[in-house]
Amino acid sequence: GISVAPDGTVWVADTHEHRIMVYDNEGTVLRSFGAYGTGEGEFIYPTDIAFGPDGLVYVSEYGGNDRIQVFDENGGWRRTIGGPGSEPGQFDRPQSLAITRDGTSLYVADARNRRIQRVHLPSSNAEVIHQGGLDGIIQVPFGIDVVPSGQLLVSDTGSHRIVRLDPSGEVVSHAGGWGWGDGQLRDPWAVGWFDGAFLTLDSGNNRILKIVPERTGR
Repeated sequence: GISVAPDGTVWVADTHEHRIMVYDNEGTVLRSFGAYGTGEGEFIYPTDIAFGPDGLVYVSEYGGNDRIQVFDENGGWRRTIGGPGSEPGQFDRPQSLAITRDGTSLYVADARNRRIQRVHLPSSNAEVIHQGGLDGIIQVPFGIDVVPSGQLLVSDTGSHRIVRLDPSGEVVSHAGGWGWGDGQLRDPWAVGWFDGAFLTLDSGNNRILKIVPERTGR
């Protein structure tokens, strides 16, 4: 996972080194924090980073911890949200994070639980807003982003689709499907909104696709 902070620094979830790296926009290392472990401020396979308007930093991880840790901008641990499991507020590979513009809600692509959860940040209470499954449109959600309208974009590696959800978790539309052609996807890993369209890392096809909502296709 790679994320750009409000101050322009670049934060990398260095998954297999179990740490967070922080760079300036020229690629110079500014600092890092974290190490392998199960304690506060330690990681097993960190996956993504999101920034709240309150200056706090949210980091998801899997591999046994399956939780979201909250830090200040210098990497100081503040609190932990969730833990491994399948109940609301628990996670099984929380792969991607997205925070609403008002900073009140954190959306989580809870990949191996095949669902999307929403965490109310002031209280850390969580609810499942969309439960997928092997036969569903959402099967293994790996990427998530919030568009300016407040709707969600989800990249799903199980159904090979990009899915648009409303804030309550209802499916609005979807695009893609397994294949090599224009507008088709194989294992889309991540998705992000940019300049009126969304970009997805189409990992199985070794490419990035730009999808414009007003029309189908590439």
